[in-house]
Amino acid sequence: MNTESRRFISKLLIFVTPIFLVFLIPFVVLYKAGELSTSKSIVLRQTESKKAFLVGMAYGNAYKYYKITNLLERKSPDVIALGTSRTLQFRKEFFKKNVKFYNAGLGVARLEGFRPFLKRIPAGSEPKLIVIGLDQNFFNKRWVDYKQDNIDAQLDSDLSPAQKFFDNWLQVYKDYFAGKLRLSGIFHKKRASEIEKIGVLAVLKDEGFRNDGSYRYNDDKTTRMAKIKEALESLNTGGGVFTYGRGISGASIKELAAILDECGKRGIYVIGFLPPYPHKIYKKMQNMKSAYRYVFELKGQLQPIFVEHGFGFFDVSDLRELGASDSEALDGYHASEKAYLRLLIQMAKKNKVLRAFVNIEYLEARLKKTPAEGGI
Repeated sequence: MNTESRRFISKLLIFVTPIFLVFLIPFVVLYKAGELSTSKSIVLRQTESKKAFLVGMAYGNAYKYYKITNLLERKSPDVIALGTSRTLQFRKEFFKKNVKFYNAGLGVARLEGFRPFLKRIPAGSEPKLIVIGLDQNFFNKRWVDYKQDNIDAQLDSDLSPAQKFFDNWLQVYKDYFAGKLRLSGIFHKKRASEIEKIGVLAVLKDEGFRNDGSYRYNDDKTTRMAKIKEALESLNTGGGVFTYGRGISGASIKELAAILDECGKRGIYVIGFLPPYPHKIYKKMQNMKSAYRYVFELKGQLQPIFVEHGFGFFDVSDLRELGASDSEALDGYHASEKAYLRLLIQMAKKNKVLRAFVNIEYLEARLKKTPAEGGI
């Protein structure tokens, strides 16, 4: 190699090295935390291992693909929960030990996502019972904030490790300088006895999906109360899931009927429920009834559709209806596991199909021992 070539290589290295280091740091962080793992590989580790897992991805989430892949790998569970994040509080421990349960919450984001999700369950592998969370805003014809495009692609395609990295390497730096990302926590050596944690949220916050598909939240009481206060203030402007709405969407009513038709044809029993708001939120919506008229008309519109199909339906829009205070709320839109334990007990007492899958006396005993902020 002549002198000129050596000089060129030296200059090239001087130019390339800083760029390499810029990308290297977020790559190591994402790789070490498990953020670059594919959904398929995570699912296989969860289903094949006897070890407890917590999967909490902060970057590049492919929830729908992860949930349908996880469900199909479990070979015909008896009961599934399906909906948005407002169904994630149902636990395997809520059901009898011989009942195979999986929480497919976040497998859908809108009402239009239920049928594509269900169609991916092979004939002969249907669950016996599906508990469906019907978020009130699904039926608000003015709710257009979150458009779920390419539902099929989201259910059938994972994000590649390369896509995750290049979409998020800059965000890693932003989160680090904002104090949201602690490198010491990422590189802390785990003890062999600890549960396996995959993803930044799992590693740093002990948050994420459990083996049964339910989600572990780890906010303290102060944070939760602050979130309720923030939601109360957002009602004044009517944005996002709290978009004002006076009328119920006719298209959503038709879509719900189509979902129940399909389940009936496939021999799946359905229990639908309107998820609870904290009482403070519900009360303020009542006081603003002209802005949220659709919320208070939903039961009258939805219950007859479920009755016509021979299915169960429950309206628990007010957390207080479950005998719970707002201390059992996670924020202004989600209730805690304890609240959902109350919900399941209430539904099982009134629905004989669900009652066959649970032990009400056991659940009531667990309810008495469960703190408001804790899991069962």
